[in-house]
Amino acid sequence: MTRPFNLFGPAFKANPYPTYAAMREESPFHRRTATDGKTNIWFITRYDDVATLLRDHKRLVKDVANTLTPDARAARPAPPPLVQLLSNHMLNLDPPDHTRLRALVNKAFTNQVVAQMAERIQRIADDLLDAGHAQGEMDLIEEFAFPLPIIVIAELLGIPPRDRRRFRNWSNAFVTPSANLQRSLKKIKKAGQVMEDFTRYMHRIFDERRQEPRNDLISLLLQAEEGGDTLHEEELFSMVILLIVAGHETVVDFLGNGVLALLQNPAQMALLQSDWSHLPTAIEEMARY
Repeated sequence: MTRPFNLFGPAFKANPYPTYAAMREESPFHRRTATDGKTNIWFITRYDDVATLLRDHKRLVKDVANTLTPDARAARPAPPPLVQLLSNHMLNLDPPDHTRLRALVNKAFTNQVVAQMAERIQRIADDLLDAGHAQGEMDLIEEFAFPLPIIVIAELLGIPPRDRRRFRNWSNAFVTPSANLQRSLKKIKKAGQVMEDFTRYMHRIFDERRQEPRNDLISLLLQAEEGGDTLHEEELFSMVILLIVAGHETVVDFLGNGVLALLQNPAQMALLQSDWSHLPTAIEEMARY
């Protein structure tokens, strides 16, 4: 019998790596019960096992509905609208639905578009850093890591500057409950009005881009076509929310944890500062870390 691992305590959040190492050694396939007291969660911690399972589409599914019988699926209650839009995106779908959506989305993310994104992201990051330099100090999270992805996503989607504050408020509403849906049902219920405002606004943006396409990601997604197939309205909404949720939390965590790792390892920071050719490797290591 394996010993229990505390995956929710402050010690684990502060430094999870000893626990990960112990799980790989003692319990590479580790099962525990979720916070709802019913759902079983499996933690697969060894690289080879993870790589094998991710390629096994017969035994491993992303859409939970695909594990149910037809009767059980029909009896399953419909989730709240916010949960549905947060979960019905490409990362939670299995082939052939995932294959179809990925082919369409790839049409919007060409090499040219990605290169243009890099230039715009660099400009936005420079503006935020210049603002911090002008005031003499900066709160890394509040004034750089947190606003950076929201500004980038809003600009890539073509959200007008006058609406950026509203867009940020909507983004915060989506990001907060996504971290733990089971413990955030009250927040999700209160977010109903937020979802109505967001969907109404995005409907207007979609309609505007259909009539007058621009050089933004929404226009490219609307124009994406594969064998006569295009993205449905609900799929567009889910794609936008996926960009907000996945694109926001990952960037904030990466920047915060990366800078913290450098501060905790001053020799590595000094090495990087003395030779910036190490930057690509440092970024890759911080992303893994």
